[in-house]
Formats: sequence, structure tokens, C-alpha cells
Amino acid sequence: MNQANPESKVIFDNLVIESSGTRPQLTTQQKRDFSEAVAKIAGVDPNWIDIRTLSDEKQTARSISESNGAKRNASIPLLNRVFVMRCTGEAATYEKIARYMDANVQRAGGIGILVGADPEWHVERIYFDKRKEKEAALLAEYFLVPKDRRIVIEAPSGAGSSSFASRALEDIPGLFIDKDFSDEVLGELVRKKCIILQGPPGTGKTTLATALAKAFVGDGGNVTAIQFHAGYSYDDFIQGWRPNGDGFELAAGHFMEICETARLSEDKNHVLIIDEINRGNVSAVFGECFSLIESTKRSPVYGMNLAYKDPNMSAEEFYVPPNVYIIGTMNTADRSLAIVDYALRRRFSFVTIPPAFGDENFASFLIAKGLPSAFVKEVFLRLNSLNEAIRSETRSLGAGFEIGHSYFCPSSPPTDHQKWYRSIIVHEIGPLLREYWFDSPETAASYEAQLLKPFPAEVENDTAPIVGSE
Repeated sequence: MNQANPESKVIFDNLVIESSGTRPQLTTQQKRDFSEAVAKIAGVDPNWIDIRTLSDEKQTARSISESNGAKRNASIPLLNRVFVMRCTGEAATYEKIARYMDANVQRAGGIGILVGADPEWHVERIYFDKRKEKEAALLAEYFLVPKDRRIVIEAPSGAGSSSFASRALEDIPGLFIDKDFSDEVLGELVRKKCIILQGPPGTGKTTLATALAKAFVGDGGNVTAIQFHAGYSYDDFIQGWRPNGDGFELAAGHFMEICETARLSEDKNHVLIIDEINRGNVSAVFGECFSLIESTKRSPVYGMNLAYKDPNMSAEEFYVPPNVYIIGTMNTADRSLAIVDYALRRRFSFVTIPPAFGDENFASFLIAKGLPSAFVKEVFLRLNSLNEAIRSETRSLGAGFEIGHSYFCPSSPPTDHQKWYRSIIVHEIGPLLREYWFDSPETAASYEAQLLKPFPAEVENDTAPIVGSE
């Protein structure tokens, strides 16, 4: 055990709990004073620091989730967060908490500090992302933390690092996302382990899900893709009885197979892509396993018995390994779907994919396909105008019904770009508008006519590069 720096006694005094009650807690003032002192040592913003009192690994799991929710709502990036764990139990509990943090600290922040309980105050461990090495070193030196207790937060296996996946995503043609957005998507996948890419039709949700999954698992991981529909069931997803030559056998479904594979390869990430996730009865499909996909319940401690049991086999509790990730996609313009239930929203992080009309990368993509830059700019203006009208229809439509850019992604250069554009409007966008305004066909016809109006003569002659949209 390392001895505390004598000068740090004043700081540790802020962690003394005078009246413990049923669950020892620090006062708001204590947390503020401690945060300000630690922030001064590390040279960081005190608002980045969150301190929690912990007695065991289960409470640690809950505290990480609560802390993430609070800091996320305050728009503090995960990398900047400093998560302080103030132990309240016996010294024997330190290692249990430390073992949990070793496996899950990447969800807590860029720096994690495990503080032992009084009277022998000391910092048990400091965890840090390599990008926060300087700040962590200042804290470690002040609190006299030995080098073997300074632990680098490893990126999820297979992903290499958050920047690796971000660069990989940005390099993939057809995604049209910037670094900030790719960092956000990857960060949510690491933090929550279950995300849903939602957006209007044609915004590239499935394309992004596939690219994200492949970049995240790297060369050695595994990606499985399925699609939910009204007939998809628990038996298909978890397990169910299936006929064989002698009667029936209990067979694993898609998700159980992925989890079993992941348990045998703990050093690799496994991603399940669920396309059209809200087309299935999600609560029924996941069954009793729904709670097990939560990022804080990824261990045998939370294992449970499943609905079906094979009488010829010993019962084994099922749990979801920490190296299993889920990426769902959801079309926000699907009227046939009921409101997504709260249970789904609570267990997934939702990332909205907007249309890319006006995005410079998308413009460059179209110009590289041989479309005149002025023509591309005019198309952007028309589609942005239409989407603005759709967003303003808050009673029946809204932002979730906008027109996506994927309709306008040719696989090869069009021989006649105006004919190509007209074909998309008449055969794809027009029918969609008539469905949107099914009770007002004249409105749909009016918007379609605006999209099909003749292009100005100068549009055909102008080949200057486009720099953005107006």
C-alpha cells in the first residue's frame, strides 16, 4: 500500500463522512471542495470531475452509469471526464472494485481515481487514457501512486483506439460524416455497448452501421447482421425448440450463438447489427435477456435462467459478455410502427443520422461522378427547401420524415444527369411525398412540381467547384 502525501491530508479531509446512515454519502460541498483541489493539481476544469462513494462492484457499475448520464447531459466529452471512486467498505472490497474497473473503466472517463477509505487515506489506483497521460502523471506524483498502480485505459480489443475507428470511418466513401460525428458514434458504442442509428429514409443508416461494426472489431472480431420483422421471435433470437430426427431439441438463436462465441474469445469484439430493429416486438424478442444487454450488467454476476430448459442438460445461467456490442437501425418515417417503448430507449443510446444535402464531402462525391457543380448546388437547394417544409409539418411529419441523400448516390456516372435526377424524383421521391401527404394529394403534387421545375440555363454551363450550400 502506498503512503499518502502528507500535503494531501487537507484534500482527503473533504472525503470524511461524518454520518453514514444506510448508505454513506458525501455532501455537495465536500464534493465541490475535493473536485476543485484535484482540478488544480491536474490543471483541469473542476466541472469535469465526478466523485462517487462506493462499497462494492455492483454499486460501482450503477455509479458509472449515473455519472455518465450527468456528464453527458452537461455536454462534457467522455475523454475529459475524471471519475473519482471513494471506497466506503473494508480494504478487502478494494480489489473487487479494482477488478471491475480494470474491465470497465473506459466507460467512466479519461481518468479514473480509486481512493481507499480512511483512516489510512491513499489513492489505490489511477487509470488514464494515453491522451490524458500528462494530467494523470501530475495526480499520480502528488498522491504518490506507484508506477504499477498507474494503469493505462485500453481501447476495446479489436478497435485499436477511438481514433483508429474514426479515421477508418472517415476514409470510407459514401458515409459523408465528419470527425466529430464519427467520434460521437464510436464513443456511444464504447460507452453504452448498444446504440441505434435512427433517421429518415435514405440517410445511410445501414451503410454506417456496417462500416462502424467492421472498423470497431478490426481484423480479428466478428460481425453478424440480422433484420427484425413482425414474425421474428424469441425462439429465433435467444433459443427455442426445433424439430430433429428424434423429436425436438433446444437450439440456440442468433444472439445466444454470438454470446457463446464471444465468451470463448474474450480478446475480440463481437458486433450484432439489427436492421429495422423497431419492426420487431423488441421486448418479446429479447425476453428476460433484455436487462442483460445493459452495459452495467455484462458479467456472470447478473446471469439468469432462461425461459426454456433442456431436461437432459444441466441448467446454466445466461449472461451477455462485455465484448458483445449491438448496433440497431431505425427508420423514423415508418408510420406502421408504434412509439418505441421506454424499455428499448433506456437500454440503447440513440444517434440521429441527418441528410447530407450541403455536406462538402457529398458534393465532392457527386462531382466526382461527373455531375456539374452548379447542378449539384441546385439539387441541394431544392432538397433542403423540401426538407424544411417537411420539418415544419409538425402535426403529421417533422424532422424524422426528411428525404435522405442516399437516393442521390449513383453507383456509376449518369450519362444524362437531368434525366437521372428526374427519374429519382418521379419514381422514388414523388411516391414518398404522396404517402406523406396522403390526405392532401395537391400538396404532394405541388412539392413534386417544385422539384421537377426546369433548371436555369446557367446551371448546365457552370462547372465551378461547389464549396457548400446556400
